[in-house]
Amino acid sequence: MLRDYMGVILLNEDESNIRSLTLNRPLASIPIFGRYRVIDFVLSNMVNSGITNVGIFVERNSRSLVDHIGTGKPWDLNRKIDGLFIFNHTLKRLVEEDVNAFKYNMEYFLEARRKRLFFQDQG
Repeated sequence: MLRDYMGVILLNEDESNIRSLTLNRPLASIPIFGRYRVIDFVLSNMVNSGITNVGIFVERNSRSLVDHIGTGKPWDLNRKIDGLFIFNHTLKRLVEEDVNAFKYNMEYFLEARRKRLFFQDQG
């Protein structure tokens, strides 16, 4: 199991070829078969692999994605330790600034590791 791993989804894809679909939403929240979204398959693969801590870095227009994902309950990511975290970045394009997106949110990576180590020591 991959319980000690952290999943990171960086939504900085080039949407120029499908601009009409992604005008008001990220590519990850485009509907597939009406009920599902692109992000569902990525999250399901991570959870089925045993990853329980997932961070999603969204560039812009994240309302539809946040509405669909919610608290992460369908993937059992609504938990006190680890879980699902969404980071919005609207000041600069992530295509050019992906390293800075991680750098400015380094506390997420450090805090997740600290919590995991703390609760392993307690158990």
